[in-house]
Amino acid sequence: MQRDDVEEALPSLDFLRSVDPKNQEVLYNLGLVYQHKGDVARAVSVFWECMNIDQVSSFGKQSGIALEILDCVQINQIGLLSHDDLVFRTKLCQGSAEAAKDRGYTLSRFGERMLEQLVISHLSNVPDNCRPTYIN
Repeated sequence: MQRDDVEEALPSLDFLRSVDPKNQEVLYNLGLVYQHKGDVARAVSVFWECMNIDQVSSFGKQSGIALEILDCVQINQIGLLSHDDLVFRTKLCQGSAEAAKDRGYTLSRFGERMLEQLVISHLSNVPDNCRPTYIN
């Protein structure tokens, strides 16, 4: 998809969405446009909306796959960042979803649960002497 195509598609998709807000094809394509533009928050929101209309339909399944990919990419970035940033890693242990949001990440509800499980299984086991003393 070319940048001009994305800019031209957005108004048309927004109009079609206003006419039929439950049209999964429109929602899925709108999610793709937002993703292509780098607006992850809107992409996650629209894919989630599309998936929840009918999870077993073709567009519902594709939206679920798109969410999974967006979540995995972001969780990978969060993991890399937490490796080098002790304060961020500590904040993840105190509240993973909120810490991720504070850093500008937008995960789906599934992604938030996945991040929480990863934090519990991997980061919670960091010995106390590896944590800064000024953070409880």
